[in-house]
This record gives sequence, structure tokens and C-alpha cells, in this order.
Amino acid sequence: MTTKTDHVLIFTDLDGTVLDHDSYSPAPADKYIAALDSDRTTVIPVTSKTRVEVLALIFDIAPMRVFVTENGSVIHAPEGFPWDADPSPQVYFPGADHETILTALEELEPFLRKRVRGFSDMTIKEIAAETGLSLQSASKAKAREASEPFLWLGDSGELAKLEDFMADRSIKVQQGGRFFHLTGQCGKADAMRWIASQFKIAKPEHRIVSVALGDGPNDIEMIEEAELGVIIPNPDGKSIHSAKPSVITAPQPGPAGWVEAMQQIFDQLDSANDRKH
Repeated sequence: MTTKTDHVLIFTDLDGTVLDHDSYSPAPADKYIAALDSDRTTVIPVTSKTRVEVLALIFDIAPMRVFVTENGSVIHAPEGFPWDADPSPQVYFPGADHETILTALEELEPFLRKRVRGFSDMTIKEIAAETGLSLQSASKAKAREASEPFLWLGDSGELAKLEDFMADRSIKVQQGGRFFHLTGQCGKADAMRWIASQFKIAKPEHRIVSVALGDGPNDIEMIEEAELGVIIPNPDGKSIHSAKPSVITAPQPGPAGWVEAMQQIFDQLDSANDRKH
């Protein structure tokens, strides 16, 4: 009988999690990720960023082969990895495309439409001013495929009306760290579940363990659904919370807290495996 070994899938938000909230630096998480055993772990960014943004970042952090963009709206995998014999790179769109979302926005009542200031309404310079990104980075952030980030300029009652209107069109309103996002009926947790299921099929000799880390409201479902979840606290002290015993809070914000939390999780997994043997 073959003894199964753990393969740890680390689903991680980027901004404010593996990237510093202010400087966007990945240190010290970049060196830690690069040193992980690729036979034992797969690090999977799950972010509100676009494909072109992630591709510009991903090899600066570490070679991450699978990633999820636009809050779960697009799943990217390299050639034939890990779940398909198809030799071409794979891209999956589980939700609505960007054009469908913009069409729904234009169907809003005028008073509600004025409350939504989306990336499609902003110039690259305006996006840069709102996000603190460079003009080059802001251009990449504007290249949406399946979501629309927006600043909400209304009250909570009007937001509920927006949510109801979009729900009738199978579009979700998700709250991120700095922006709200319009997406199809999919999210980070949905992408995590699907990817984990594919790894279980592709790697039957392994026991797949899911870990999820994030700092924003759009991360909490993913964090709570993973077998082990980590809340990365925000520097301003306003952090998301969970009562689930499987969820811990990192001892400090950003990539330094990310590393400490992952060291704690690997110690926990190693101790559990030692007890089994």
C-alpha cells in the first residue's frame, strides 16, 4: 500500500498579503516562496489583478505556474499542467466577460450609474492617482478581461439596489481592499475549490491540503473554505475576522506576516504527519 504524502496548495492574495500594502515589495516572502519544495507545494496567486499585471509580477516573486485573476473570474494554467493532457496553455472563464459587465452597468438607472466610478470610466492617469500605481502599472490594471473595479460613491441603501440589479443579471458585487468589483457569479473560493479538485484528480498519490491567505473582505470566503486559513492584518488595524478554528491571524501585516504564518502552518503539518507515522 502506497503511503500518501501531503501536497500543499497555497492560495494567496497579492496586494497587502504577499505584497506590502504601500511599497508593493514581496520581500521577504519572495525568497521564502522560491525556497519551497516544488514537489510538496504549489503557490497559486488569487488576486483582483489582471493577467498582464500578474505576468509582470509573478516571476519577480517566484515561478508560480497556476494563477487566478480578477477575483476568481479567470483561471490560468501553463501547458498541460496539472490537470489536462492538452499541450497548450489553458485559460478558463467561469464568470461573465468584461463586455457583459459593462453592458449591465450602462443599463443602470442614471442615479445609480453616477454612484459607480469604474476603471472603464477613468483614464490611466486617474487610475494611477487613485491606486498609487505608476502609469505603466495603471495601464495593466485597466486591461480587464472579466471584471470591473469601481469606487462606490453612494450609501449602503443604494449599494443594496446595485447588488439586486446586478444579481438579476448574474453579476456579483464584491468588496475588495480599496475597490469594489463587478464579476460574474464566481469568486476566489470558487476558483480555489475547482483547482483543488483538479489537483486531487491529477495527483492521486498525494493528500491535497489547501491553505488560503488574504487581507480583504473578498478573501474571507476563500480563507474560511480552505483547510487552513490565514488572515493577514492590515497596517491600519482594520482587519477582517473569522471565528473558524481553522483560521489564524498572522502576527504582522504584509509579506513578513505571510512568511511567519506559513512557517507556523508547515510546523503544524509536519507535527501532524509525525504523529501519523
